[in-house]
Amino acid sequence: MLTKAPPDASVTDAPRIDARVSGQRMECRLDGQWTTQSVASVDDELRKLETQSDVKDIAIDLSGVSKMDTAGAWLVKRLATAQEARGATVTIEEG
Repeated sequence: MLTKAPPDASVTDAPRIDARVSGQRMECRLDGQWTTQSVASVDDELRKLETQSDVKDIAIDLSGVSKMDTAGAWLVKRLATAQEARGATVTIEEG
């Protein structure tokens, strides 16, 4: 479960998402630490991307992720699964 706790001061490399849509293609570049202590800060933004219905091809670029635990991996998988259910092709690139 993700909680809306205050940001963890020990996380200096907060998770970030840079999502760009061009036509029916969306490219999502993820950066920072995607861990239990930090991913709540990007949960709302990811939920919006999960419901984006005008894309058919999605690339999720993990090359900027400095650290990921199962909470971060779960959010990436949730995005991919939601978009695949909408008929999109999703690729995950590790860089």
